[in-house]
Amino acid sequence: MNLDIETKEDIQFFVYYLFKGSLDPRFFKKEYNYLDKLLSSPSDLYKCFEIFVYSFVNDKNIKPETYVTNFIINLHENKGDIIKMDLIHSEIILNDFWLSFLELSKNFCFNSFENPMKDNYLLELNGCGSDAVLYFSVWTNIIQIDENWNVLNKKEASMRANERIKMWENYVPLIQFEDWELEQEIY
Repeated sequence: MNLDIETKEDIQFFVYYLFKGSLDPRFFKKEYNYLDKLLSSPSDLYKCFEIFVYSFVNDKNIKPETYVTNFIINLHENKGDIIKMDLIHSEIILNDFWLSFLELSKNFCFNSFENPMKDNYLLELNGCGSDAVLYFSVWTNIIQIDENWNVLNKKEASMRANERIKMWENYVPLIQFEDWELEQEIY
């Protein structure tokens, strides 16, 4: 079955606002742009995705963006990443879908795609939420899960997401994208 619309929206909105620089209203009041530091550090960027996933699964009462925002603020103020460590070292067990999403996120953050991007491509996403969403929206549209959230087409979904992001470099995919693959919940 296809991924439900709510999960698609949660993922795509998170990516959009993270890369737009407007993840939380508190950032409008701060005198810094967290993206400069975050996009220069793939490991810190990946921690944001980890925190998003673990908080999404763990705490339905608090938006995951709140945990990620607190991590970013602590990172900027050199207070460490206590929030991330508490979540990840808890007893949360992720299903196959969320593990696959983290693998996708790791490829994105560390440029460990099967077909890698040019160096420093993350820096070009500074303030460009809609450009960052493209990669994740293709994946959320293509991914197929069963009733237990086991992923049925991980390789295909990851490959298509990789092809989509490579189009920034004038890459032409072997199979042209269909409209439904490119649909986004946010623009």
